[in-house]
Amino acid sequence: MPLLGTLTFIGALSLAGTPPFNIFISEFTILKAGVDRGLWLVVGLFLLFSGIVFYGILHGFGRMLFNTRQQPAQTLQVLASGSKTAYGRSADTIINSVMLVMALCIVILGFAVPDFIDNMIRRSMAVLGVK
Repeated sequence: MPLLGTLTFIGALSLAGTPPFNIFISEFTILKAGVDRGLWLVVGLFLLFSGIVFYGILHGFGRMLFNTRQQPAQTLQVLASGSKTAYGRSADTIINSVMLVMALCIVILGFAVPDFIDNMIRRSMAVLGVK
């Protein structure tokens, strides 16, 4: 369960738009464009609503991950122990491996977008007529 909690928290941080994840880069690009054009009201509203979204996502995931009530956690442990006997230890290893690979992809893509993905995005923008 600690691995699942850690990987879920990484996903929550990614969704909330914290660095080094790609959503942060998108938000930063929007803010830069607003500042460059002098749209201070839009920049202020964007920061306000981004802060609200950030709080909402982290508050919701925080309550889920750091729950102090014991009843839901006990129920979850019973379900988890039942699944271990039904599927075996190899299924847990496969599931954990898949989750680790996906979390690693999220983190790596936050630092650098591969050229083939960047080219695909640029071609899609050209088809749509976006500069």
